[in-house]
Amino acid sequence: MNKSDIDPRFTTSILDGPADILPIYNKLHPDRQQNVYTYAEKQLNEQQNENVVPFPEQREIVCGRGTAAGAPIDGATQDAEVRRTRVNVDDIPASANEIVTVEGDSMEPDYPKYSQIFVRWQDTIDDGDLAVVRVADEGVTFKQVSRDYQQKKIVLHSLNDKYPDRYLDPEDVSIIGVVLN
Repeated sequence: MNKSDIDPRFTTSILDGPADILPIYNKLHPDRQQNVYTYAEKQLNEQQNENVVPFPEQREIVCGRGTAAGAPIDGATQDAEVRRTRVNVDDIPASANEIVTVEGDSMEPDYPKYSQIFVRWQDTIDDGDLAVVRVADEGVTFKQVSRDYQQKKIVLHSLNDKYPDRYLDPEDVSIIGVVLN
C-alpha cells in the first residue's frame, strides 16, 4: 500500500517522476531564481563527488637512516642511505623531520629493535629527553640524554638495564634531534 492510497496529499511527489521545475523557476523573482540555481548547483556538485574517495593529506619526510640503540653506528654510512618518502600527515607528529629505524636493543622494551622513531632536528634538548646524538669518533646513537653537573659530563642512558650509562665530555656529544614518540 502506498501513502497516496491513504492520503491524497501524497499523490504528486517528486519521487514519482521528474517534475517540470522550469515553469516554477520562471515565476520567481531574479534574486530567488539565483537562490534556486545556487542550491541546484551545490546539489549537483555533491552528487558528482559522492563516489570520490579523498586521499589523505600527505607530506614529505626524510627516512632511510638507522640509529644505534647500543654501540654507536657510522653516521656517514647512514647519511648515504637517506631518502625522502611521502606519509599521511595523520600518521606522524606535526614537527617531525625524519623517521629513523632503531638498530639495537639498548632502548628496549619501549623501543624494540627495528622500531621506528620520529625525530625533530634540533641542536639542544632538555635534561632527560630521548635524542639521537653523534658521539665524536664513534657515530650516531639513540639514548636518553642528561647532564651530570658534578662531573661536568653528558650521560647517555639506555632504557634497557643490560647497558650501563655512558659518561662523555660535552665536546664529544652533539645533538642531532629530539625523539617525538
